[in-house]
Amino acid sequence: MTGFFLAVGASLLTIYHTFKPQPARTTPTVFESRQLQKLCRDIGKAQARLDELNRMLIDIDLCSPDELVKSFRCAWESGGMNRQYDFFVDGCSPTSEDMRRMVSAEAARVERQIVDLADQIAQLRRNENYNANLVTYSGEGSAYARR
Repeated sequence: MTGFFLAVGASLLTIYHTFKPQPARTTPTVFESRQLQKLCRDIGKAQARLDELNRMLIDIDLCSPDELVKSFRCAWESGGMNRQYDFFVDGCSPTSEDMRRMVSAEAARVERQIVDLADQIAQLRRNENYNANLVTYSGEGSAYARR
């Protein structure tokens, strides 16, 4: 009877050593590094855009009819023709309020974009740690055991 328990114990120990989880990798693969670099660059660009929009909001808030009037030029290409429109902002006119609303809406959109990019980075890191633990065989002498 004790021989049976020894055989079962040895079998369980062998199974444990064969399928035990490996520690998560701490260094990303080349593909993950490139993805991470691209996401970081995108966050940097979005942050620069958000800073620019915040400066525009400050400019709009500083305008007053007596002291400071700003002009914002909106330019686009339509049907092969370059078009442009100038907005004059004095702090009191409806144009000023419309510009403030448009810039605030764009700033909110860029902030959401930054949060989404940060979530993608977090997801990439979670996937990396998860995928590192998906090892089918890690017994002694295997290539996986030497990671």
